[in-house]
Amino acid sequence: MHQNINRKEKTGSGRYSDDSWKRYAFFVEKESGVRLTVAGTGKSEPFASMNYEEELRVKRRSLSLFMADAGLDADLADIIASPKPRHYRSTTKRRARFVSNRFLLSVDESSCDTSESLLEPEIHSGIYDRLSQLLNENINRPVARCLNFIIIRGSYTEQALIFNVSRIAADIVKGCAMIAERLRQSFTGISSAFIYHDPSGSKYYFESIQPADGLRMKRLFGHANLAIRAGGMLYTFHPAGFSQVNLSMADCMLKEAGRLLSPPAEAEVVDLYCGYGFFSCSFAGSVASITGIDYDRNSIEHARNNMKRLRPEGRYRFISAAVEPEILARTLTRGRRGEYILLDPPRRGTQPGVIETLAERKPEKVLHIFCGVETLPAEVRRWTECGYRLQKISVLDMFPGTANLEVMVLFS
Repeated sequence: MHQNINRKEKTGSGRYSDDSWKRYAFFVEKESGVRLTVAGTGKSEPFASMNYEEELRVKRRSLSLFMADAGLDADLADIIASPKPRHYRSTTKRRARFVSNRFLLSVDESSCDTSESLLEPEIHSGIYDRLSQLLNENINRPVARCLNFIIIRGSYTEQALIFNVSRIAADIVKGCAMIAERLRQSFTGISSAFIYHDPSGSKYYFESIQPADGLRMKRLFGHANLAIRAGGMLYTFHPAGFSQVNLSMADCMLKEAGRLLSPPAEAEVVDLYCGYGFFSCSFAGSVASITGIDYDRNSIEHARNNMKRLRPEGRYRFISAAVEPEILARTLTRGRRGEYILLDPPRRGTQPGVIETLAERKPEKVLHIFCGVETLPAEVRRWTECGYRLQKISVLDMFPGTANLEVMVLFS
């Protein structure tokens, strides 16, 4: 499901996924001599200080060995490099902590490390440093005491500041607004600020479980939504919605997805886990119809608005629903034209039966996007067992400095 912003950063669940990651990590460590942290935990940027060309060599060699070990017969082309191999993360976070009565912002869940990350924009480090100073002032202690996370999102030129708090009340709202305004005096790129309410204090910085009172997000100032530009289009999305963190690769993702799937003008395209319409809008207008499905209602609303604004001539429908076999069977109609399917599921992979349900529809082509290697062997086998042939693989370095890769697999 496309339930929260952390969907691409969670490790796969289930025994097979864990074993797959461990096997891949074994090859990475053997090729690089660098010890990896456990997937999905810790700061985990083992290659950040490595020469980028060497990092790409290690990743390609490791992935080739992993796929051969998993019995996947596929020729791998060179990994598509990131234009920004460092300082590329447009979404960053810090965990709020008190140590010896001093407030600090740590880079991960498992330590009190406050050091700078080589993968985050340098402006983010400056903002977090200033925030630490402000939150240690006595007047701001009430806010500091109820903070779960501080989150920065946006583009490389504009930043949105989000206070993830365990308690929301008039004094907390006022305190957060004052801190944000003081920050904006020093950092003119801060264009908006929000409060995000998570009374559970979840380890996920955007928890998917709704609070009992229904209040989740409050805007302090600035635009109500965030925006990115990709493929010559300006997309808007909800401040807590999922979006790619490596914006320097956004154009490449759209281009590569279009090159691989290449639906003809008469095609009906199904975009699963569609989010705010990132892929859908790039295909609309050049195909007969688009159907997008995603669990998150805010994302679906933005998908409709983006499509209406960017591709008013397109024929489309967006559905807010979980990507599950029963729902797919009920909501997807069988058209007269050839069907082309794109799916970009969370790291844990698809729900049981989803691939089989899609294969029964006999689509002309399927582009399955993996945001890690954990589920790749199992999911590829499910497609091949349903009669589909692995045709092409494209690997994108969406997460430089880490061992993770984005893998696009085309089936026909």
